[in-house]
Amino acid sequence: KWYSHKFNGAGVRYEIASCIKTGDIVWVNGPFPCGKWPDIKIFRRDLKNRLLPNEKIKADRGYRGDEKVRTPDDWVTLSDRKAKDCAAARHETINGRLQNFKCLSTKFRHELSEHKHFFCFTVVVTQLMFE
Repeated sequence: KWYSHKFNGAGVRYEIASCIKTGDIVWVNGPFPCGKWPDIKIFRRDLKNRLLPNEKIKADRGYRGDEKVRTPDDWVTLSDRKAKDCAAARHETINGRLQNFKCLSTKFRHELSEHKHFFCFTVVVTQLMFE
C-alpha cells in the first residue's frame, strides 16, 4: 500500500491546495500511503465535502472524473486557459519550494504519526517566505 510507481519506492502523499486569487496555501491533507490513495480518492474523502455548492477546484489530470474539478483540458476561451496556466504555475512554485526541504524525498526515521508535523512546518515556512 505504500509503494509509489512514480518514485519506485515507498512513500506518502499529501494534498495541498492554494487559493487561485491570492496564491496562498489554504489546505494541507495527509499523509496517505502512495499506493492505496490516488489523488482523486484523497480529494473525494475530505476537500470535496468542504467546498461550497457552486465551488470547484482547478487541478491536474490526476483529479479527472469529478464534477467539482476543472482539469487543464476544461477551458472555454484562450483567456480562461491562460488564467489556468498561471494558477498551475503558482502551485508548481509551491511544490518546488516544498521540495527544497526534502521532507518527502529522504527517508523519515521517526514515527509515521510525526511526519505530518514536519511536513506542515515546511508548508508554514513556505507560506511565510511568500509573504
